[in-house]
Amino acid sequence: MRAGAVIAGLLFVLGLGAAIFFYYQAERSAERAESQPSIEAAPAQEPVAAVREVIGGPTSGMPYSPAIKIGNTVYVSGQIAIDINGNEVRDSVEAETEQVLKNIERWLGEAGFEMGDVVRATVFLADINDYDAMNLVYVRFFPEDPPARACVAVKEIVRGFRVEISAIAQK
Repeated sequence: MRAGAVIAGLLFVLGLGAAIFFYYQAERSAERAESQPSIEAAPAQEPVAAVREVIGGPTSGMPYSPAIKIGNTVYVSGQIAIDINGNEVRDSVEAETEQVLKNIERWLGEAGFEMGDVVRATVFLADINDYDAMNLVYVRFFPEDPPARACVAVKEIVRGFRVEISAIAQK
């Protein structure tokens, strides 16, 4: 019986010791918190809604906008080789690429941006073998610090074109 009493006494002392330790730690934390300068939360501000502006006019009844400007970013829809007068440019991959990039340049200009503001482009080719021909023209529009870009071959491009490019520009 004596061993049981000793164990009970030890458990009591250990329990009391642990309680004292945790009490002491809590007191120290409270003292440190009181000595720290108070940090008050800043008043909540209402989020400012970005203005969404459509760049360009109607797209022959199609359900998309040529470009959208939100804040300091412009999103240009995929462009195909149709000039400002509605004429299709189909002479070569180089000619298509040039017209497509001129279209992007036009929509960016209407939004107050330049080709140098393009940060991301996506190129769609109907035939990946046209990659080099497309690049010969592409590099003329982005001679320095070209944007990040993806180039993918697709089965078909709308209206049978060989090149389509979309872009994102940011100031």
